[in-house]
Amino acid sequence: MSFGKRVALAVAIVVVLFVLVLGAAHRYITTGGLIARQKPLAVEASVTMWALRTSVPESAKKLQNPLAADNAASQNVSAGQELYKQKCETCHGYDGSGKTEAGGGL
Repeated sequence: MSFGKRVALAVAIVVVLFVLVLGAAHRYITTGGLIARQKPLAVEASVTMWALRTSVPESAKKLQNPLAADNAASQNVSAGQELYKQKCETCHGYDGSGKTEAGGGL
């Protein structure tokens, strides 16, 4: 087999593999593979936790939450709920499901 035929065969194999990977990714995504409410695969969870641990600086890990569990925190939660109602609920729905007229096609 000549060098040109071997290169063409290698390119054809790479293209076929690329198309198969794209097809598998498309099927995974369109059948609900990226839905946040599903439990992630163990590999995905491991990679995500590793990325989180390595991306947060040590100084930030030592910080404490400035919103103490007192009356002020309750007021902040109430303010957040009101902001969600005003800005987000139209598309995301009361429960965050996105099953609304505005958010249904997104």
